[in-house]
Amino acid sequence: MQNEKKRLRAEVNSTVEVHGQTVPDRCARCGRRYRERTREAARWNADFKSGFVTGLICPGCQTGAENLEAEINLIEAEHSERVDWLSLNQEERAELIVRAIEQRAVAVVRRHRDLASMAGETTLAIDVENWVKEAVDGWPGIAGQSSEVWKTAYAIAEDTIRSIIEASGQANDPDA
Repeated sequence: MQNEKKRLRAEVNSTVEVHGQTVPDRCARCGRRYRERTREAARWNADFKSGFVTGLICPGCQTGAENLEAEINLIEAEHSERVDWLSLNQEERAELIVRAIEQRAVAVVRRHRDLASMAGETTLAIDVENWVKEAVDGWPGIAGQSSEVWKTAYAIAEDTIRSIIEASGQANDPDA
């Protein structure tokens, strides 16, 4: 009976929250335990299936692409502070969403410009509608928000993308 209680406690306490979803605190591939306070913790990645987090992937089990993604996440988070979303008031949450969507929209335009440049194209084939979806739908921070927040996020992304295109004066140079 004592072992059963121990096992139950371990099972209940062996989860972490990732992108708003509770998942086991072990690597989905090898079973290694995730420890948040270790130096290596930032190199762990979430494993997604159909847009849902299904578990964590330890650095040893990651593919090259997954490892690169974890390193990029680590660099981006290096100078940021962790904040509990629920501790923020509505205005602070809205501001974070706006900033994130604007940054993602800029990154989407930049990525498409770079892809066109690498392909040797001299002009950028502009597809605002799909770029807006790419900027908003690809951000896990928008998950669980109301439809009004989603609509606003789409409008912000569209406005940002159109502003970049207009400000550049050239379809292939959004940084101008």
